[in-house]
Amino acid sequence: MVSIIIPVYHAEQYVQACLESLVQQTYADVEILVVDDGSQDGSAQIASDMAKQDPRIRVITQENHGVSAARNLGLRNAKGEYVTFIDADDYVAPEYVEYLLGITTDAKADFGMSQNAYTVKGQGQIEKDELFQLESDRAVAFLLSPRVIVGCWNKMFKRQFLLENEIYFSEELFYGEGLQFIVRAAGAANKVAIGSKRVYYYRRNNASSATTKFDVRKIQNGEKALLVIRDQVNLKDSGIANAWELHYCTFCLGGMTKILANHAKKECQQEYQRFYRYLRKHVWNLVKNPELSAYRKMMLLGGRISPWVMMKLDVARRKRISKRSI
Repeated sequence: MVSIIIPVYHAEQYVQACLESLVQQTYADVEILVVDDGSQDGSAQIASDMAKQDPRIRVITQENHGVSAARNLGLRNAKGEYVTFIDADDYVAPEYVEYLLGITTDAKADFGMSQNAYTVKGQGQIEKDELFQLESDRAVAFLLSPRVIVGCWNKMFKRQFLLENEIYFSEELFYGEGLQFIVRAAGAANKVAIGSKRVYYYRRNNASSATTKFDVRKIQNGEKALLVIRDQVNLKDSGIANAWELHYCTFCLGGMTKILANHAKKECQQEYQRFYRYLRKHVWNLVKNPELSAYRKMMLLGGRISPWVMMKLDVARRKRISKRSI
């Protein structure tokens, strides 16, 4: 059995579509754990109504303690041999569970994932499903690289593996908590099985999402997550060290552009200056890396030369993403 854990907070606009995509899975032996994190809208009622129609859906409620606490509560209540996490404002293809379970069990891996997702309208399926496996350190570097969209969704884990290694979401983190979780899991896994097929629909136009709505506390918490990750990974491995450095510099640039776009430079002066100093100091080592794409090099150099110009470009990019999002 596979346990599907969905943290829900004020998602009444999306949660029904999410649950409908789950009850229609081609792999039927699932339990669907909806963890309502103190929503004040109709999210819990929608989920409860759907639970009356499908006994595989179970609704768990808690006071508002955040997404990490909600996922942990789901994990502690899960009964499946495998677990997967889905965000309430997203949805999945009918073969989502079957595909991820298949690549994970075929590889006898503790952790399986797809490196791709549907993000834009009309996006086609991957023509050839590239399947491969990575040992622990290589998987950590891969997950920190720009190739993977950050998040704990679109992945599957052996539940016993998570429990034995005491891998839970840090309840001190609410932004970057997914990356910290999957990096820690990769570091402890025997191997990570990776596929390419798109089976997850990731919305990028939810204005209330933690990844889109500006709040300086998210920037601070996201930086904290990356520093926690730095302390938990093997930085003696050059691949991991380079991937973390690139991720942190990219985060610094993103933090600066968000601060400028929201006219919050005065409010966030400390964060802005720290990010800018770090980027200026470390960008040259990154752009010397022959494996780094020309796009990434230009982006980082642009942030060093003119954060304001990069902010304008980023605002335009985000508008395009929102307009094209599924």
